Amino acid sequence: SIALDRDIKSYLMQTLSTDRIISQNELEKIKLFYFNSNEKIDLNTIKTLLNDEGSKNIQKMNENILSGKADRSINIIKKLLMEGARPITLIRSLVNYLKRLKITKIQIKKGVTFDEAIKSLKPPVFWKDKDSFKFICNNWPLPEIEKCISLLLAAEINCIKNSETSEIMCEKFMMDITAKGRSYNK
Repeated sequence: SIALDRDIKSYLMQTLSTDRIISQNELEKIKLFYFNSNEKIDLNTIKTLLNDEGSKNIQKMNENILSGKADRSINIIKKLLMEGARPITLIRSLVNYLKRLKITKIQIKKGVTFDEAIKSLKPPVFWKDKDSFKFICNNWPLPEIEKCISLLLAAEINCIKNSETSEIMCEKFMMDITAKGRSYNK
């Protein structure tokens, strides 16, 4: 029953968990905050309510890894792991980012413009992340994106099988991809 503008809807689609109960709880927070309020709903307030620092860091992690920025990548990965993020969560986030790149590159290969291609992504690319996403998309070749997805899926399986070393494995696989990112973003 709350009216949300397009940017807020896009932001919520990108940041809410795939766990339905968690997402419902987050939406309930928003509803309770604005209950009996005449205040206009704005994006910054929503970010504060949802304590979005973790998802911003995960987004930055993905961008830094695929841009080949090793120091930034490892710092963010270590910070996220220290804050309690599970290695599998970080791996899945990067897999999802790569899948979105793959879909975009396939659309562009079919003759669609970048802007048209990203319109088909669900959730849509957040407008603040569009330039970074385009930069990475232009620099990474499609076969290498597919190889990295396979590599990360194997990493996820290894992390599940060896939970005691999952953080070390996560860091290693992420840094392997960062090295590839460095070679594509020179």
